[in-house]
Amino acid sequence: MNETAYEREIRRLREHGCKVVQRDGQHAESTCPGHEDSSPSFSVTGIAGQVLVHCHAGCDYLDALAAIELTPADLYDERSATYRYDDGRVVRRYFDDRGKKRFAKRLGVKAAGG
Repeated sequence: MNETAYEREIRRLREHGCKVVQRDGQHAESTCPGHEDSSPSFSVTGIAGQVLVHCHAGCDYLDALAAIELTPADLYDERSATYRYDDGRVVRRYFDDRGKKRFAKRLGVKAAGG
């Protein structure tokens, strides 16, 4: 089985010496990798295919991710995804070379008579 974004985040925090406290299921608190931290101020929450991170002391999440050698793309189980809408639109989520989330849209082809 592939590692989820939540599992990856927790593993990288531990590998970089952060103190991780598992709360329940897909929620943990950690010392923040982005600043000197003696008390867990960094929350990590796994939700449907992604992980949410937040430093309650005010660090930018990009700085915290960079400190553990991760990018915003690492916050998702799948680095790209395709979303199909009822009206025929198809949208693909991906990350550019700088790790910035992007969306590419295209109009789907509808069946004849539809």
